[in-house]
Amino acid sequence: DCTATGGANLDTIDNLATLLTAGRLSNENKDKIKKAIENTGADTQAGVRLAQQLIATTPEFHTTNLLTPNGKSRQKQSTQPSSNNDYRAIVYVYLGGGVDSFNMLAPHTCPSTTDETANTYDKYLAIREHVALRSDITLEIDARTSSQPCISFGIHPSLPILRDLYNEGSALFVANAGLLVKPVNKTNYKEQTPVQLFAHNTMSRETKQLDLNGHMSGSGVVGRLKDVLTKIGYSTDSFSISGDTMALMGRPGLNPPPSVMSSSGLTALNAEPSMTGMDDLIRDLNDATSEDSGFMSETWASALSVAMDQHSILYSALEKVSNSKSFPDNELGRQLSTVSRLMKTQVQRGVNRDMFYVSVSGFDTHSSVGPRLIEKFDEVNSALDAFVNEIKLQGHWERTTLIQFSDFARTLSPNSGGGTDHGWGQHIFALGGSLKGGRVLGDYPDDFSEKSPIALSRGNMIPTTPWDAIWNGISQWHGVTKKSDLDEVLPMRNNFPAEVLYNINDLYRMDSKIRPPFSYEQEEMERDLEGMGTL
Repeated sequence: DCTATGGANLDTIDNLATLLTAGRLSNENKDKIKKAIENTGADTQAGVRLAQQLIATTPEFHTTNLLTPNGKSRQKQSTQPSSNNDYRAIVYVYLGGGVDSFNMLAPHTCPSTTDETANTYDKYLAIREHVALRSDITLEIDARTSSQPCISFGIHPSLPILRDLYNEGSALFVANAGLLVKPVNKTNYKEQTPVQLFAHNTMSRETKQLDLNGHMSGSGVVGRLKDVLTKIGYSTDSFSISGDTMALMGRPGLNPPPSVMSSSGLTALNAEPSMTGMDDLIRDLNDATSEDSGFMSETWASALSVAMDQHSILYSALEKVSNSKSFPDNELGRQLSTVSRLMKTQVQRGVNRDMFYVSVSGFDTHSSVGPRLIEKFDEVNSALDAFVNEIKLQGHWERTTLIQFSDFARTLSPNSGGGTDHGWGQHIFALGGSLKGGRVLGDYPDDFSEKSPIALSRGNMIPTTPWDAIWNGISQWHGVTKKSDLDEVLPMRNNFPAEVLYNINDLYRMDSKIRPPFSYEQEEMERDLEGMGTL
């Protein structure tokens, strides 16, 4: 027992070094810890606790390598304030559990075809039965310019923010979209889709990775986008406000990992230190190493130092900003509140491309789909309403694209519990001030029966628009225009006909084209933009 007889004396620290690092603790680090404890004048128990805490931050504690300090301090990370002129942000909103999107965007007014008496709305009512979203309660939107089977659609009454933004031209829907490796129908989808369909874990993971053939193993679609943007010359950041996510993971070694924050923001590092100047001492214990120092110990020391610097920069920036609008105190509201605060720090962080991930759970509606969607869509609506108003006040609305995804859709045919079960093709929405909104893209199904080549049992629809199509246009808007770079972000996109993939002009207004960074060759950028319609 180190505290029983020796107190926090030199022998105790030597014993702790042996117990906690198997004797690897360098003499230099051991002396720093001894000196710190002597200077604090701490009592025995406090001295031992401080020694334990300090040793636990060293490379020798976390690795089995020996450390050889070179006596020099590491250069602190710093940022250069960026311009606000070419800032862009992507906000990835994930509705976990498989949202019933046929009750988010339902047929409203649909003309009958010449050879049929039932129109799309009638067919929808027939297969949805008692869970159908009837037209007399929905929020009608005009779709006459969208080449769909209906001239208008109905948005769930709990989502008025989507109706309002759609009508002002800042929101669009993509109908019957989903995870695909190539175009399929119901005769070949099982063989041609290498994923366990209709399962939460696999569909959620692969939607975020978007690499069913494993060409970019271990990375996510937003992470690869960040990698390419960094290579081109943009200054980038990525944040998850909802735990670790595959969506933001880039390829190893190309970029720092994404920052993971709680929905309440960032807390102070080591908020209750055991001594004055403890953070500076931790940096000293992880100072620069010589060439013959162990690789793993240097990796730890470098990573810790960078993390502390990044935390300091971000914490300082966030402390200086607050939102002008109030956000609802719910799961999504708290996350989007933090996102909007982070966007306010863009200049101080020195970035011109941001990527954010947020999520809200509870959409696995195997029972009581009607009441549960009212509850969940109310939460989504209030959070989006606050976020949009805040971003507009910040002047970032035209610089932001918010895109929503989910595991999958639900069967159109209900189950016996008043719910709906796991499906595939789903309708999603995108929001942003630069979008060419007021449209329903994709192909809204007009036949939900098994006679349709894309309808499985119980109205489970095979997607006709791949996720790659949406990301293709968003990636171009964010700054990726070279074909090889788009292929890196979207390794499956060449499996689809060119006309299936949206480009920047399909999704965004002409005045929202990106400006190239200084490091990107202007003539190559202009050539790629001219040929963008065929990329």
